[in-house]
Amino acid sequence: MKLLKPLLIALGVAALAFAAWRLKGLTERPPEVAVVAVEPQDVRRALALTGRIRPEQSNALVPAVRARLVELLRDEGEEVKTGDVLARLDARQVKADLAQAGAALRRDRDELAQLRRDLERTRSLTDQTLLPQRDLEAAQLDVVRSERRVDEGLELLAELEARLDDYVLRSPLDGFVVERPVDPGQVVGPEDVIFELATADDPEVEVEVDERYLGELALGQEALVAPLGGTAEPWPAQVAYIGRRIDRLSGAVIVRLTFAGDAPSLPVGLTLDVNLAIAEHPGSLTVPRSAVGGLGGETWVLAVVDGRTERRDIEVIDWPAPRLVVLGGLADGDLVALDPRSTVAGQEVRVELEDGGAEDGGADDPAPGP
Repeated sequence: MKLLKPLLIALGVAALAFAAWRLKGLTERPPEVAVVAVEPQDVRRALALTGRIRPEQSNALVPAVRARLVELLRDEGEEVKTGDVLARLDARQVKADLAQAGAALRRDRDELAQLRRDLERTRSLTDQTLLPQRDLEAAQLDVVRSERRVDEGLELLAELEARLDDYVLRSPLDGFVVERPVDPGQVVGPEDVIFELATADDPEVEVEVDERYLGELALGQEALVAPLGGTAEPWPAQVAYIGRRIDRLSGAVIVRLTFAGDAPSLPVGLTLDVNLAIAEHPGSLTVPRSAVGGLGGETWVLAVVDGRTERRDIEVIDWPAPRLVVLGGLADGDLVALDPRSTVAGQEVRVELEDGGAEDGGADDPAPGP
């Protein structure tokens, strides 16, 4: 019994020593790091945007004068032709002024005709020396003054007739009524829109693109357009206009697209999904965005070489997408840490190879718009 107790103690100490050795071995093993292999891919960079249908031409029809609206001859959605009368304003006062001016003009013309007859008689009598020369001169002056009054009356009549046209609103284009925000009986003026008109043919899609991508936009770039959240086959389109003014609040520029081929019949203002292709990079190396450090400045990754990490400066196209195109600093087959912040450079590691493809979002995923 005296020998057994020391033996048991020795065995216990040995077991503890073995467990401590095993624990030390486990704790001293290199950490496991998830890595992904750098591989070439065909990359298509695109912007995912939201756009709206706008007409090729639009017009806000407003009156030139302030008056009561007495008649509206079209409603929203109805077709219009150039020159069609769309609305009438209360023109009773102008018509009264026009009638008064017409009556005055007729009196002035009658008076002028009489003065011209009087002038001829006076000239005849003067030629016969029956009247002095001053009577002839006075008669001639009366005719000149009367002619001036008739000319002024004609000018006033033309002005009032032109003013009368201001009380009739006509369509300046072939198209349809988009909006009619007023009703008969209202007093309207030049600040009030009576009709919003738009052309029916060749609609455009208007989108806002962040100024960061302005340098990569070009006329003719291809896009796919589809109703928002719809399942319909998208329509091909291309960039037809790039704005030259950047909105100070949103930092965006207006871009307009035209449909390729026959344009679909879509209502003005309809919201659309727009996938605008910016660039193609066939056979380019890519890395997951999560693997890149220093975005917005000097970019780098943690490459794993012979079981040890090393910091490597790289050049990428910083694009808001799951994968970034590598322009320099990496080669096909290089392993990089998926999370460069999970370890440090120069550390011995064990690698766990991850699938860097679909799990991280394909390299051709469109970037979100502004």
